[in-house]
Amino acid sequence: MSYSLAIVTICFNNLQELKRTIQSVDEQKLLPFEHIIIDGSTTTEIQDHLKSSNIPAYRKWTSEPDEGISDAFNKGIRIATGAIIHILNSGDLYYDKHTTQRVLNTFESDTSIKWTHGQYVQEMGGNWIVTGKQFDRNELYRGMHKVGHPTMFVKKELYDQHGLFDISLKYAMDYDLLVRISLEKFKYIPEPLIIFTPGGLSNQQRIKAFNEIGTIYKRYFKPSFEFYYWRYRMLLFYQLVDTWLGRKLLAWKHQKNLAKGLKQ
Repeated sequence: MSYSLAIVTICFNNLQELKRTIQSVDEQKLLPFEHIIIDGSTTTEIQDHLKSSNIPAYRKWTSEPDEGISDAFNKGIRIATGAIIHILNSGDLYYDKHTTQRVLNTFESDTSIKWTHGQYVQEMGGNWIVTGKQFDRNELYRGMHKVGHPTMFVKKELYDQHGLFDISLKYAMDYDLLVRISLEKFKYIPEPLIIFTPGGLSNQQRIKAFNEIGTIYKRYFKPSFEFYYWRYRMLLFYQLVDTWLGRKLLAWKHQKNLAKGLKQ
């Protein structure tokens, strides 16, 4: 069975980042069924660029104000007609030219799979590191520790079944969705799928997102000792990450992960 892929890209006053994302999509060996751009900018720069560009037939776009990230995500999902939806934010890139083919092959190898996720490359503490491990529902108290939302490819039927993104959430709408679909069958792809744009959140914003995740977790589950212990550890980490020691520790971890990968 073959699946159609809908890519949703939201953007806000960041034309140069959007151009890089568009190029990454257009360079895929397996092009999407549709690429939907949701522009919520306060200027017409992105709109003017799209109007004057010779865009492929699979690219659609809309420019209008929205109520935030969740609302923009939801607009794209509602427009999408593809069976599988991937949210690729402006500035984010596919890891290589075979990413979409690799993911769709995974779905086609087992049609009972409802969503997939993989690894991604991101900058943290001045170092580029590979992040992501196989999702474990028993560790949802850790938030998005193992799952990077930019790597999640989700069948549209899950949005129909479990609902769209919660527009009341400012930072952790992806975690809330993950909790709701966590019992659905998934497949982990143990290799990088996405290059994540650096500078998305400041450390202060990361802490706010972390606190929002805690609130969401308590909405669905009874907090355990592991939940509170993990939160204590992560708050310490956020205090360290932008320090000299934190950068050294992240560099060491990155080298350790590279060495581990070479042995496999």
